[in-house]
Amino acid sequence: MAYPNVEGRSDDILYLKNSQGHRVPVLPVRVRDAIGAFPEIKKYRVVHDDHRITATVVLRVGSNGEEVTVNLTNNRKARLESRGVECPEIRVRYIDRIERDPSTMGKVKLVQSNIRTKNR
Repeated sequence: MAYPNVEGRSDDILYLKNSQGHRVPVLPVRVRDAIGAFPEIKKYRVVHDDHRITATVVLRVGSNGEEVTVNLTNNRKARLESRGVECPEIRVRYIDRIERDPSTMGKVKLVQSNIRTKNR
């Protein structure tokens, strides 16, 4: 009997600039750990593009979005800067649910980079 290939997460490595302007790899586990530290966050997805990091977040019932935004932004900025990386603008947006991609067996890419490879 043949079984379908089962793969783990396919999250992207983020490449952020350091103070010298060189791109430094930030592993997806670092992003997941930072966001996972917030019990108010039920689900999330992080996308990095040329201008910012956008965290799309589903909050748990009764959580305060403004408070989570401030804490998440400050936490993320401190963690990146402690690794010698300049923190780009962080935008947090709230939605009711995150759709799963049926073409990836329902998995959600939690950390995605839209930075072109040649810029790395």
